[in-house]
Amino acid sequence: MKSFLSLIFLLFFIIFGASLAWRARPIMKKNETYNSFFPKEKFLARISSDVPDWMIGQLEADFKDTGRLTVDRIQKVYDTIANRVPEQSCCHYRILNNQLYKYSARKGAVASRDTLAEKALKTLLCQISVPDLDFILIPMDGIPEKHMPPDFYLMERIEEQVPILGQAKLKEPKTRSVVLIPSLICLSESWYEMAGEILSINGSIPWKEKKGGAFWRGGTSDVPVNEKNNPLFLRTPRWNLCALAQRAPEYVNARFYTADSPMLFATAEQEHLLSSFISKLDHLKYKYLPDLDGHMCSSPGLLWRLLSDSLTLKQESDQVQWFHAAISPYVHYLPLANEMNDVIEKVKWAEAHEKETRHMIENANKFVSNHLMYEDCYRYLYLVLQKYSTYQDIDFKELKTQTNKDPHWINIHYRKRAEFYQMLRRKVGLR
Repeated sequence: MKSFLSLIFLLFFIIFGASLAWRARPIMKKNETYNSFFPKEKFLARISSDVPDWMIGQLEADFKDTGRLTVDRIQKVYDTIANRVPEQSCCHYRILNNQLYKYSARKGAVASRDTLAEKALKTLLCQISVPDLDFILIPMDGIPEKHMPPDFYLMERIEEQVPILGQAKLKEPKTRSVVLIPSLICLSESWYEMAGEILSINGSIPWKEKKGGAFWRGGTSDVPVNEKNNPLFLRTPRWNLCALAQRAPEYVNARFYTADSPMLFATAEQEHLLSSFISKLDHLKYKYLPDLDGHMCSSPGLLWRLLSDSLTLKQESDQVQWFHAAISPYVHYLPLANEMNDVIEKVKWAEAHEKETRHMIENANKFVSNHLMYEDCYRYLYLVLQKYSTYQDIDFKELKTQTNKDPHWINIHYRKRAEFYQMLRRKVGLR
């Protein structure tokens, strides 16, 4: 009997131990990365080729004020920003031994899902070795968004500031120390699938069969959050464009298909400015496609329009992304005044200058195909991280030891394992 109980206990111990080992193993779930479709060969080919001058120029411009980066400086900036914004609006990450760590204000707390930024970073780390890093990333649509104080990310003393990674920003000198990375949507499956869709449509509708006039569909996202109950939204560029379509339908076809509040939806419906969702194929039935800012500059809206075989009409703006400095009006796109008061004039110009219009479309297609495809977005993200590493003055051997001992830091490169450790801490009563 005693032998039998011992055997049962041994089997239980083996099964329980195997279960723990299985759950603790460093497994990465499929939905934690974009590895299932990532174009690794194209990415590595881009990495091994010469870096375009415009990318070098953008990196130099974004890092121009960067001094030596220490752990204390980075932590102080993060703590300052984190006290000003919601928890998920500012993220502190470390890349150590090519694995991703995230700072959590709550010891050992692990979110059940990766953010877009985390999935992108994990994907990159699966493709190539990245230097050890300690950095801050703000995943807002841009810095600063319209509802945020313009200096929410800044220290009082400029010498204390460290670079902040962000998807978009206001033009200098309205911002400083913001280092642009490709938009998180463009690092996700969205841009990968969208680019393939546009390329499959291009050429299927001959230019002469495309409809004239400027065609646009979108939401009311250029309305500042704290002004949605203010008549000011009736004077935003997107509203101006849709209202213009009512007065000059032969030149403009523009409608909202979504609104950010019931009040906005009701007003748009009352003014007959609503339409159903329109596919990319239906967009490309038109010759001229305006691109307008939303919460921040459009992404990947501008990219797919530039890649298409229709002409992009880009709104003049004080908002920029990582590649904006490399594209030019009348070379890659036709510029529109910010308030949309010259749309008819620009459509008439395009109709009278077909040769120049077709040349802009060709230039835009070529630029996106050579510099802004999915693999290019990851290449630039890698270049940013590599450039950032050259400013660090950090003893990473010591930092790795500190990070592993500090319960605020969680290895989320393998979130399954991190979730297991969180469960184990709860079981033994650790906080």
